[in-house]
Amino acid sequence: MASLSIAALISFFAEEKKSIERGENHYRSEHIESFSYHQGILRGEVQASMKKKVYRVTIYLDDHFNIKSTECECPKGKFKCSHAAALFINGIHNLSRTDIECQWRKKKSNTSLSLQAVEELFPLPKNYVAITRSPNTEDRQALYGSLKAYGRFTGLCWLIGTQQQLDCLVRKAKLTEADILLVSQITVGQRDNPTWHLARRGRLTASNFGSVLHAKRVTPSLLKRLLGEYDISRVKAVQWGVNNEAEAIKAFTNLTAKTVQETGLWLDGSGILGASPDGIVDEDSVLEVKCPYTERNMTMEEA
Repeated sequence: MASLSIAALISFFAEEKKSIERGENHYRSEHIESFSYHQGILRGEVQASMKKKVYRVTIYLDDHFNIKSTECECPKGKFKCSHAAALFINGIHNLSRTDIECQWRKKKSNTSLSLQAVEELFPLPKNYVAITRSPNTEDRQALYGSLKAYGRFTGLCWLIGTQQQLDCLVRKAKLTEADILLVSQITVGQRDNPTWHLARRGRLTASNFGSVLHAKRVTPSLLKRLLGEYDISRVKAVQWGVNNEAEAIKAFTNLTAKTVQETGLWLDGSGILGASPDGIVDEDSVLEVKCPYTERNMTMEEA
């Protein structure tokens, strides 16, 4: 079967964007109690925010694995609820391209068992050293060469060899023109639209490209920025730009007599690069508004 896509999720929940955000929270919090797929139907049980309650969810798919309709036992069950979004997100992550039928149930934790750390189960002798020296690049290349002799599909060979992983990522990330147009439409509203935040995650966009380009190494803070885990909405410079953006666009339209169309996130065909213009003027022009906080007390001529 074709794998479930984020585009299908966003398209169905376009009018209930909060459900996507809450559904992702359910998924991250491991609220999916059971999951099954059979002949175009996803079924499962999703834990409510109040942990003692579990709702049964059903999702019906069409021949292209887009969502036709959903059912849930929750009060909002007939209105594209977050539990249905959570079940579909779980399917995106866990239903493989080759699955014909899939079923699993979350194991219940047994808190009565006494758990021991590995160090307690297998205590190491004092001053124990597993190897005489740390492996270097030459050691890794030698191991990779030996594994490659048995075929490049050897599991460890694939893990060690970065090129195959990069090639796989590049292939999976590619988008069609229809996908690109759909994303631009369902992300209108940008910072006020949860779908926009979801679509930007992990991609190189105009706002973070400079940081990536000048980074000498991949740091935890850089990864958090790429994954949208920093809340910069309260930064004064950001607030200044947001509060004055509409006024700047109005000044542009009054000066040029041109219409500015609101738009969302535009992705490159690679699926990795993207940008969110402040508006589209015509087929050949976009508008990008800059309201520098450092020049907030100056006139336009002075700035």
